[in-house]
Amino acid sequence: MKRIAAALILTAGISALVALAQEAETPDAKEQPKSTIPTVVVGRVAEAPGLDAAHAAWDNAGETSIMTRGGLIGNTAVAFRAVHDGEHVYIRAVWADKTESLNRSWQWTEDGWAKVKGNEDRLSIVFNISTPDFDKEGCDAMCHVDMLYTPGAGQKLDMWHWKAQRGGKFGFTDEQAVISLEDGGNPNGQKGRKSGRINDAGRGGYSDNAAEGGKGPAFVWTEDADQNGPFNAETTRAIPEDFKPAAGYTVPRERLREAQGSRGDVSSSAAYADGKWTVVMKRKLNTGHTDDAEFKPGSSTSFAAAVFDNTDANAGNEHSKSAVALMQFEK
Repeated sequence: MKRIAAALILTAGISALVALAQEAETPDAKEQPKSTIPTVVVGRVAEAPGLDAAHAAWDNAGETSIMTRGGLIGNTAVAFRAVHDGEHVYIRAVWADKTESLNRSWQWTEDGWAKVKGNEDRLSIVFNISTPDFDKEGCDAMCHVDMLYTPGAGQKLDMWHWKAQRGGKFGFTDEQAVISLEDGGNPNGQKGRKSGRINDAGRGGYSDNAAEGGKGPAFVWTEDADQNGPFNAETTRAIPEDFKPAAGYTVPRERLREAQGSRGDVSSSAAYADGKWTVVMKRKLNTGHTDDAEFKPGSSTSFAAAVFDNTDANAGNEHSKSAVALMQFEK
């Protein structure tokens, strides 16, 4: 009996030591082991795909699924493929969305102009520039309690913000940055909340379509415009004084234009079909702008993605966010 008891005590002691060792080796909940970090391999191609989502260059590009979690859309996988030609990087992203949402519009009602309920579909991809914790924590390294900002001075992130209605379907992905409040982020932010999300230098690809006083649009479609196409200088006219549209007539709340400077570095194409968005983005590996991440063949860059389903980007709990991932550029 004494031998049996001793054996039991010894076995229990070994089990306890193993458990303690396993606990000591378990990484912080916010930090993913490198072996588990999903990696998008950016292969080098001789013939670039441009913004063509069906180009043959994508056939040999490995696909990596990045899971985004939470938000109004719920857990959503984004399938990434990427290639580069030594000068530009091309990224294709595909994700499921039950509805195509393009609701940033004015609508004529029996009571006059009113904003359509809802917003637009979006995708954001955030690349690290100089935020150490982002390499381990992804979006958790950014403060989402109020708005988006990095935790310390000198820390910066590069955000590609694809907005379906505000240029996303018509060649333009908005380029923004996330900085710290110490480096010029707005302590008052949007709608009274702190924010380090700022626009890149230059001019965006859209402007407000609002009349003086903001109670209706300043521009409407020309009579022969394709109302499924871009709402821009060629397809719009100043609203006539005697304009009396039919009930339900809509015009976008933003008027598209050519983006300029660093804010216009990312071009894109997009299509919605069979319950999925397919977006292709293109940008120079090195834009020469300090508010952009630089991509170097033979190296890797950490990134994270977020999906917005017909929603604004105000608080951080309405969009579905991924953990950290890697984009590895082949030589």
